Amino acid sequence: MLGIVFAVSANFVFAVSNVFFRKTEHDTSPSMINLFRTSVGVLSFILIAFFTNSISIVFLIPLDLIGLLILSSLLGQVMGDTSYFFSQKYIGPTKALTISLTYPFFTILIDIFFLNASFNAFILLSAVIISVGVGLIAYSKEKKAERRPKSPNQTEQPHISSRKDTALGIIFAFLASISWAIGITITDLSMSKINDLFETERLTSVVGSLIRFPIAAIVLLVINYSLYGLIKRKNQGKIELRIHLTYQIRGRSIHSWLWLIAGALIGTSLGAYLFTEAAYLAGAVTMAILVSTGPLFTLILNLIINKERITILGFIGVLTTLLGIIIISLF
Repeated sequence: MLGIVFAVSANFVFAVSNVFFRKTEHDTSPSMINLFRTSVGVLSFILIAFFTNSISIVFLIPLDLIGLLILSSLLGQVMGDTSYFFSQKYIGPTKALTISLTYPFFTILIDIFFLNASFNAFILLSAVIISVGVGLIAYSKEKKAERRPKSPNQTEQPHISSRKDTALGIIFAFLASISWAIGITITDLSMSKINDLFETERLTSVVGSLIRFPIAAIVLLVINYSLYGLIKRKNQGKIELRIHLTYQIRGRSIHSWLWLIAGALIGTSLGAYLFTEAAYLAGAVTMAILVSTGPLFTLILNLIINKERITILGFIGVLTTLLGIIIISLF
């Protein structure tokens, strides 16, 4: 029972954080959102490791195992999470989360084709249902134009999702799903090896995260301040080269900083703890089913906080996709 409570609570706080991050998209890039929340995660896990005396174990991990943890971090946290935030920017948190949560389907495919797992006929049923759900989401339209907050140098304009935005959002959501599936597979393998070597038990995820989170933060830092952030277009269409750090500090409003901090603390710190405890107490199957309810929390919170609604067709698409996820998780 306690595991279910933790799982539902984890879903709720993740939904809250994603809806909070949605409030910052007018002056914060998806990769910057991911960098900020990952940096908070680094500090959180360092504190947890300090109080549990588990920091020293990191220096005993073999190099090949460190390589696996780095790879899982690049795929899951850097590529997967950033793709999700791009998807959320284009199609909203409810639809983005619903499609990206198809990662159990891709995880099972990876197990079948690369880890010699047995084939299950329910995979085909799940694939059909998920495809129908995503199709409904793709063809649904918003009931009204959403109003984006003002940036310091920009007047408020209504944002209406186009077919191009929808297509990009769905592509990024599936990219997040596939990246998470590969990342989770490698992470599970890495965590099992850490536990076998050091018998860390419930501290295993903390030890692994002490490598995964800092690596992700460093890569995202490079992406934001060296690669992605050096080129910015002027209003006249010219290209201006400058350091993105200065632009981000000057260009982000106080409200955006507050939403970022709140979302990171709630989602990355509290959410990661609740999710880890839920997975340990409730088990993988129960956890997979409960996690699939996350979009429903997001739908309600996004309506309350961001005033964004989806149509009946979109809502049916969300429920249909979640049904496909539950079937693949159960069987």
